[in-house]
Amino acid sequence: MRSDAADEPLQLHLSRITSNLDFDMLRTTATAATLLFAAAAPASAAVIAGNGNTQFGGAVGTGSLDVSFNDQSGEIDITFTRGSGNLDDALVLYLDSRSGGFADTATLADTGDPGRSAISGFSGTNRSVVNFAPGFEADFAVAIDAGFSGVFELTQPSFGFVTGTGNSGNSQPTYTVSIPTLALGLTTGDTLSVVGTYLNAGNSFRADEAFGDGVPAGNPGFNSITFSNSLSIVIPEPASLGLLAAAAPLMLRRRSR
Repeated sequence: MRSDAADEPLQLHLSRITSNLDFDMLRTTATAATLLFAAAAPASAAVIAGNGNTQFGGAVGTGSLDVSFNDQSGEIDITFTRGSGNLDDALVLYLDSRSGGFADTATLADTGDPGRSAISGFSGTNRSVVNFAPGFEADFAVAIDAGFSGVFELTQPSFGFVTGTGNSGNSQPTYTVSIPTLALGLTTGDTLSVVGTYLNAGNSFRADEAFGDGVPAGNPGFNSITFSNSLSIVIPEPASLGLLAAAAPLMLRRRSR
């Protein structure tokens, strides 16, 4: 006796077989696309170690900085992991997220609060200038201290406040701040570059501890520093769009039958 499948018209039987094959191929392609995006994840996240210097106790010099794109929230997550010392001073991260910006901090003069003074590198009396690597032009800055992490847009004469979060002291293991990509002017394919420096916000005396190369051992104090590189990540397309793009050829093939 022949099976039910054998009794049905040959064309319908073949159609069912190819339909099942398309489903299996689609599932396989989606799985492969998921693995592909997982493998590409490091392009949207980066970790940099401190430069190893410890003249201010090692909180930054022996610490680390994790910068990543959060696909779920559409935000940039920045996590500073404290090193061997307490965070007794201010860590300032400068962000290059769009064209234009500041090649150095020589003209920044917002002293409205300790975080703003630290970003400016200016206490109202003393100044310590940060020069960025060629091609790096700071658009935003993050000031992190024991009580607060604030994100500011670098505008003159006063910085524009973007977002912030409270901190619970100088001995937290980690300090995290999240920034909407749109607030930074970032879209798919854009690059975000970051450097960091550590200083006394009250008098602008700068430590030798940093994220990024170019700061030698020994506190520069009120002398200028010059970075030679930066940490960079690329903003990827949302994973869901990537999966749809990978599956699209098979979906179109199925519809054309």
